[in-house]
Parts: sequence; structure tokens; C-alpha cells
Amino acid sequence: PTTNPYQAARDGATDAFVTKINPKGSTVVFSTYFGGRNPGDRGSSIAVDQAGNIYLAGETNSLNFPTANAANPIFRGNVDAFVTKFNADGSGIEYSTYFGSTDNDRALDVALAPGGMPWIVGQRGVQAFLIRLSFAGNAIEEQDLYGGVYGATASGVAVDSSGYVYVCGNTQSPNFPTLNALDGSFGGNRDGYLRKYNSVGVLQYSTFIGGANWDD
Repeated sequence: PTTNPYQAARDGATDAFVTKINPKGSTVVFSTYFGGRNPGDRGSSIAVDQAGNIYLAGETNSLNFPTANAANPIFRGNVDAFVTKFNADGSGIEYSTYFGSTDNDRALDVALAPGGMPWIVGQRGVQAFLIRLSFAGNAIEEQDLYGGVYGATASGVAVDSSGYVYVCGNTQSPNFPTLNALDGSFGGNRDGYLRKYNSVGVLQYSTFIGGANWDD
């Protein structure tokens, strides 16, 4: 079901979508498709700022994925990550950008800094990434790519009121990069991890969290 849609019709076999429901849950304010003509467009995470603007992160393999005021308007790989900022009533987008490489890139979570800038985590090939876009969405201001010999996945990100950034995920790399670690030893087949960055993307600590078996 669509209501006041930005994109009224599905363009490919699989499109992302955004639906906004009123506070009582009784009415759909808007509901829209969002994607290009290829079959692999998916939304994976959403965040909302104090003004009601909506930030959607996910992945696409569409050359014609809708972009605007983009940090990177060019599709670069088989799968690229994307971030799109919709205005509060869903009638337009403030920006929409690919960010990717010749590898497969997937955005898995998005969180907002106190000033409204989005931090995005996900996976590039087998490595985890953390990226911060500018307020206008037209530049990548901070980024980190990490993982170790067998890579890692970054599946969650949160930002506190002071702007510190917390990233969690899992890794199968015994040489996963740690710093000021609560647990600096790889515990098993797969360990969880937690990393903390300051507001400009400088790593404060990175630690394994896990035991002898599989930890996510």
C-alpha cells in the first residue's frame, strides 16, 4: 500500500520502502517505494531526527537508484550501500547517495550525531566499515575500514549525547584490531566486538566480547 508516495510504483523486482504512521498508529501519513530497476534494493535501517526528517540506509544494485546532492552519485560495484534523507512529510529527499567500491558494500545500521549527521555501519567485502556523512550529505567526512585476516561485520551503531560513537558486530579474525581492550584475546570460532569512537572518528577502544563458541 502506498499513500502520498515519493515513488508511486515499484521500479525493480525488489525495492526498498518507507512508511510513516501517525503517533496513534491509526493513519498512514505516507508510504512509498524507493529504488531502481534492478532486483536488489533493500532498506535495512532507519533513523529520525528532531525535525522529523527520515534517514534510510541499505543496499542497491541499481544503476538508476535515485540520487540527489550525493557524496557519490556513481554506482561502483555489484552492490553499493546507500543513505537517503527524506523530509518529514515524505514529499522530497534532501539527499541520496551511493557509497561503495568495486566490492560488495552493504549498509546495515544508521544513527544520528547530535548535530544531525548520520553515522553508517556495514560491510565492504569481508571488512566492516564506519562512515559519517556531512550534514548536507554531499561529502564523506569520517570513515574507518577494519576487520583482520578473516574480516568482520558491523551490524549496529549508536551515538550518545556527547557525540561518542559505539559500533558492535562480530568477527572471525584472531588478529581483529583491538585498543584499550576489556578482552584482547580472540575467544572462539566467532566473537562479538565493541568499538568506541569520538565525535570525529578517532578510535577510543576496541574489544572482543565472546567465549569459546560462536558469539554474535
